[in-house]
Amino acid sequence: MSGESTSHESTNRDPARTEPTTRDSASEHRTPASGVATLVAAGALAVSIGTMNGGVAAGGGVAGGLASGGLAAPLASGALVLAWALAGPVYAFALGQILFAALAPSPTAAAVGTAQAGLFALLAVPVGRNATLRTVGAFLVASAGLVGVGAGVRDVTGDLWPAALAVALAVALVSYALHRYELVALDLVEADP
Repeated sequence: MSGESTSHESTNRDPARTEPTTRDSASEHRTPASGVATLVAAGALAVSIGTMNGGVAAGGGVAGGLASGGLAAPLASGALVLAWALAGPVYAFALGQILFAALAPSPTAAAVGTAQAGLFALLAVPVGRNATLRTVGAFLVASAGLVGVGAGVRDVTGDLWPAALAVALAVALVSYALHRYELVALDLVEADP
């Protein structure tokens, strides 16, 4: 029996040593709902970039926002859709954030709100597909909290870099808290001697 494994041994595995689960990446990235969210995010990004020259903020509507953005707005929207098609919603979200920061260096509150609402939809669709109401609620609260931290610090300091630093610090703290929660939930924490 030294070389045999019993069924009892296979059921009492260490949770830290289990094999990772795999998912079909094609179905996770390119669902119809994710495609709609991408188009909404691309439109929100185009309108937000267009507000820099007075389009939507001056009452020009969506057409005014797109027209006043020049070539930057449609190119940014096209890049966002292309990133979604090639790499998925998470990479499209990241590219959208970079494009918004680069093409709208001094955005108005309306432009930030429009861009962030559209871009966060890219992340919310995959989370909401198979998630419980609790998970979706936690995602929305966390997203609003991070946007609030960044906007609050930017309003106080007037600069973008302290806001980015504050959001990075908030992400680090929340990540560490989730890591500690996971250790406790999986019963991987040993008692102190």
